[in-house]
Amino acid sequence: MIVVGIDPSLLCTGIAVIDLDRRAVKTTRAQSAAMGKDIASVRRRLRIQARRILDAVPSKADLFVLEAPTPKSQLGSHNDRVGLYWFLVDQLLVRGAVGAVLPPHRAMYATGNGAAKKPQVVAAMKERFPGVAIPDDNVADALVLASMGARWLGHPLDGVLSEKQKTAYDKASWPVLKG
Repeated sequence: MIVVGIDPSLLCTGIAVIDLDRRAVKTTRAQSAAMGKDIASVRRRLRIQARRILDAVPSKADLFVLEAPTPKSQLGSHNDRVGLYWFLVDQLLVRGAVGAVLPPHRAMYATGNGAAKKPQVVAAMKERFPGVAIPDDNVADALVLASMGARWLGHPLDGVLSEKQKTAYDKASWPVLKG
């Protein structure tokens, strides 16, 4: 079974692929450069970044887990991030089931604190996955998402959860599987 965590970003997307049968973890990033702000440039940038992400993940997986854009966020290019998210969801649904996790729930699952800062999430993932390449917070976030997905698939990699971690896990948007 394969689970993929994706922390979508306009500049540096974190990706974690866990092969549950082999207990193997691979991490990578899909990077992009900034472009113009006109509509055609934004569309081109989103399509290029979506293609880079899709090229970096398996063509089939049992579950893809994405970090969902925070509702009502006013930071940076919120609309662009939402657009990238939906481009990815559209294409990933052809490759397998898709789940989504909001940033506070990702942080809470990783650390027990929904307001945890990026360095705390990185430290938690490095402790939980020694020997796995975690070069930045984007990859750490993707690894949290993949870990949550592994649990959803019935193969938890991270032991017993605290009540706060259980709450975060339960708030994720998990797919409804047919059959």
